Amino acid sequence: MWFIVKTDVFMEQASIDLLREKYADTITDIYFPLARKTYKNEKGKEKVRFAPVLQGMFFIRAASEKRLMRILSKHGYFMYKGADYDVRTNELMERTFFARAHILCANTKKLSIGEIVSQARIPDEDMERFSYYNDKIADGIKGLTIVDKRYSDLVKENDTIRILSGPMAGWVGVVKQIKNKGKKDRHLLVRFGNNSCLCISNIRQYDMQIEHEAPSESVDAWRAIDQMIGYLQAKEPSENASKTLRRMFSDYQKKLTVYRNRNTSDVEYDKKTSDKQIAHQQEILGNIDSSMRGNFRILAKYFQSDKASLEQGLNAMIPDAKLRPFLTPTSGIEIPQGKDYAVLQHNDITEFIFRCNLREFFRGKKYEADKYAPVFDEDYDYFAHFALFETEEGKLKLICSWGDFYEHYASQGKLDREKFLADLEAKKYPRLLHLLTQSNYQCEKISGIGGFSIQTDVDYTDDIEELGRRTNEYFTANATLFSQLTAAAVEVWQGARLLIWRKLLQRHVLLHKVPIIDLPSVITPDPKLEEAFTKEDGKLDIEKVSAALAEAQEAIEKHLQKEETAYAIFRFLSISLVLSSHFAKDELYNHITDSFNPDQTLTALFSKIKEKLPNTPATTVTHLHKGMQELQSQDSWTYFKFPSFLKQTKKKSKKG
Repeated sequence: MWFIVKTDVFMEQASIDLLREKYADTITDIYFPLARKTYKNEKGKEKVRFAPVLQGMFFIRAASEKRLMRILSKHGYFMYKGADYDVRTNELMERTFFARAHILCANTKKLSIGEIVSQARIPDEDMERFSYYNDKIADGIKGLTIVDKRYSDLVKENDTIRILSGPMAGWVGVVKQIKNKGKKDRHLLVRFGNNSCLCISNIRQYDMQIEHEAPSESVDAWRAIDQMIGYLQAKEPSENASKTLRRMFSDYQKKLTVYRNRNTSDVEYDKKTSDKQIAHQQEILGNIDSSMRGNFRILAKYFQSDKASLEQGLNAMIPDAKLRPFLTPTSGIEIPQGKDYAVLQHNDITEFIFRCNLREFFRGKKYEADKYAPVFDEDYDYFAHFALFETEEGKLKLICSWGDFYEHYASQGKLDREKFLADLEAKKYPRLLHLLTQSNYQCEKISGIGGFSIQTDVDYTDDIEELGRRTNEYFTANATLFSQLTAAAVEVWQGARLLIWRKLLQRHVLLHKVPIIDLPSVITPDPKLEEAFTKEDGKLDIEKVSAALAEAQEAIEKHLQKEETAYAIFRFLSISLVLSSHFAKDELYNHITDSFNPDQTLTALFSKIKEKLPNTPATTVTHLHKGMQELQSQDSWTYFKFPSFLKQTKKKSKKG
């Protein structure tokens, strides 16, 4: 494994020579990235010199972490024994010397040496990628730094970007505006070890797209509103679902009156008020399906405001709309078995809803999954919504809603429209440009629904079931027509330049699905196996651990024999989590014997589980995949590749 070393500027080579001389048995390799730079001398002649890519920094590979810590001071400086003269006695004596070089750490005084070393650790794969990047564009490289930021913290607040062109094509990171020498520039920050990021400037020259949406309260609220609207439309087709939701939520947030007398204490009054409020809210929640209550609570958290502004906020966030956005994560109505579509009449319209998978639009043929952000096929299952109308000629006309995206486009004057279309071409939005200027779709408003419509040669019928069948048949026969709409919507969602239009699309056109990897953890530690790791007198009882593992193995095998694959997978992931968390912490690799080999045990169990997967429900298989991805975030996998069965997850991610 690799570690970042910091030393004085212009003293890099001297520090490298010292480390090679003193620690040849511990430091097995040193990487000092250099860049070839051209300059003009005083006579105007062009010369070449080599300069450090990262001033004052280089990288070392250590034989082991323990051996590395033996040659470091408590603050992470390299130390060694040497001879020196005592100025008082003038005798030669041995003493400890401290080098200028030290393990890179932002705050060494508050951390132990183990924590300092851990924070400077760089996985081999990250180093390989960095050295490849450096070798490929080292000539004239500018603006490359290592910053003390955790990548896992950055992605919680920022969208994840994929670079599409140039030497960094395929890299995934976070783009931030950073001010340097009075000028703002967009920098790409990519994962580099546990607690650092590579920061690369001047990335405007590359094409890029948004790959992963940062968690956002507003996006969560939009999604929750849409799902509630879909639920209410199916439950009460004759009612205005938006109006019903506003009324329900306003009632839910209503402040109730509780009377008190002079003998009522503040504590008693607060309890009465709280109990009455909770009972009132539970009564409202009791009127909706349990699957929708989570959405209702998301909105309750989002709309924490006083009564005066609540009504205004509800009207803005839940406007009257006959048709849901074009693409949503949920159908709102149950899709009949054996079909991929359903028809629902509500709000004086007939809505056609059909299931579609958008993987090819989001990922493309050349896409290679990021190992830190794996994807699942279920992440791309969406539902498209169209309103069906009858033309004067008795034919079928369809329209999908683009909401305020349409309103902004339709309100443009001639000059603004020309500028917008020119921007689409200049900023590389060819699919949206084609949809607006060359496709068979009309950008118009019908019966209060603004979006893209298309007139078909299909005969309209009042028989709802037959109308649904004909509409589905039309889209099946004209798949490219649907693809034009979908490709344009995904293009804007992924675009990193027209951000105002992207926000409109996020809210009114494509409500992005929460990726499986972002859902709450699917694994809980196995309590019996975890208990076996309890130390007595500071010592681990491996026999006790081995017995608990054998018991868990037997239970999993019995589940598989009974075709209880789901139970087997849940228990398998639980024991894998416990073993992964203790593999490095308790150095299980030093306790491997013929009777205790957790990696072999897990690999054997995984092979048996794999045999059952062809007949296992997709949701259970997805649960297994996500659990395996969670296990890959453990240090045992990052640094020891334990458990080894996770290598199969990596292969699947690459195929994705």
